Amino acid sequence: MNFIVIPIIILIGVVIIISIIPNKKKIKINSDKLGLLANEEKEVLEEVKNLNIEIEDICSFVEKHYDKSKNLIAIEPKDYGFYDEIIDPIEKTEVMVIEYLQNLKAKQRNYKFVWDYQGLTEGLCVYKITKTSKYTKKQNFSIDDITSALLKNETISGEPFTDKILNILVIPFLVPIDNLGFNRELNEVETNEVVKDFCKDTEFGFIKGRIENTEKNGVKYHRYFLSYKDDLKKKQKKKSRTITQEVKDKVWNRDGGKCVECGSNENLEFDHIIPHSKGGANTYRNIQLLCEPCNRSKSAKIG
Repeated sequence: MNFIVIPIIILIGVVIIISIIPNKKKIKINSDKLGLLANEEKEVLEEVKNLNIEIEDICSFVEKHYDKSKNLIAIEPKDYGFYDEIIDPIEKTEVMVIEYLQNLKAKQRNYKFVWDYQGLTEGLCVYKITKTSKYTKKQNFSIDDITSALLKNETISGEPFTDKILNILVIPFLVPIDNLGFNRELNEVETNEVVKDFCKDTEFGFIKGRIENTEKNGVKYHRYFLSYKDDLKKKQKKKSRTITQEVKDKVWNRDGGKCVECGSNENLEFDHIIPHSKGGANTYRNIQLLCEPCNRSKSAKIG
């Protein structure tokens, strides 16, 4: 019996050993592959790092040779240690100028840059640079270009305070509107987009209709007022535009059943003197009679 069992045990042991050896080889092969990938990744990262350093050096060099008062870049055509694969020294200067302008465009996305080779002047390759806005004065700037421009002058958060009318915590939020590299100041539509973009991934919302012009350290700003979204939602639910019948009767009698602006007694509406959107209450003192045309012309102004 033992003569049969012993060979079977040996056979099982051999099978197990044979099955383990390929797995060990696989593990070793996979480890080697991971090692190679890690080395390749390091090499790529090192190449990118060196390339970025070279681009910075090129841009710094061209910047020193850029006469912005004349919009001219003048570079002597010789080997500066850049672009070894390019033989023609004049072509090298052109590629350097292109690299510089592409880098500049990434920082000033609202502008277009065009270069024109003027030829050799006193041994220097001269390039005429034309810089123009890619927007007309009537166009609104895109949020991407505004965000890029704001890297120069960032938004500012002021000291929080409790708003006495709304009874909620308010944080002033200042958006710069000038000195951003644009051909005009930002308008309210554009700064609204900046604030919305800022708020979308935060717990804050902004109080609509509340915006002020201010200036700080020589820079003009639009000042918005932010608060927690949950607090704003609660206030919006509590606040109603409905004017009670008692208030309507008092206002009707006070205003003599006619428009306080033009005296018309047709198409009359109960109007908030301080607009509801700006915190105006539904009280007797804040309600007036206006005809429809006068009310529409008033829009959201106070008065």
